[in-house]
Amino acid sequence: MNNLEAFRHIHTFMIDLDHVLASPLFRIEADGHMSWQFSRKDEFALRLAVQSGYNIAVLSGEELSPGLEEWLRSLGLNDLFFETIDRLDAYEEYVESRKMDSEGILYLGGELPDLEPMMKAGLPACPVDAGPEILGAAHYISPFKGGNGCVRDVLSKVLKLHHNWSVG
Repeated sequence: MNNLEAFRHIHTFMIDLDHVLASPLFRIEADGHMSWQFSRKDEFALRLAVQSGYNIAVLSGEELSPGLEEWLRSLGLNDLFFETIDRLDAYEEYVESRKMDSEGILYLGGELPDLEPMMKAGLPACPVDAGPEILGAAHYISPFKGGNGCVRDVLSKVLKLHHNWSVG
């Protein structure tokens, strides 16, 4: 999709952590905890989107560790759905609690658990390395991989259209 107009009505981002915000590669540390890898470019875009007033929810099937929670909250992200196997339930809970219209939601998913909520969102999107079912369902496929600039790519399109892509 090259039509940027599809991004114009977006006011909310729902972003999968496991395959989109974080690299799909992870390490198991000596203490048994997972170690994630994130992009500073994505971090910048998230911070700017929050400062510009966009709604952002982060979803994951994993447990929310104290360190990860601290980092996400430092970016201004407070809508965190962790240990969420059924992403559709989380999607519907979020939309209902905020009394939102799905048309203004961009769902950025990476793997099969994201498929159902992607189909409900106004604009389903994914990184270039998403699972095949997700690639088939996405209306926008970022040329960037999960954990490597995909979130920045998508958020910057919306922020630029709304003249919010600047610092200061």
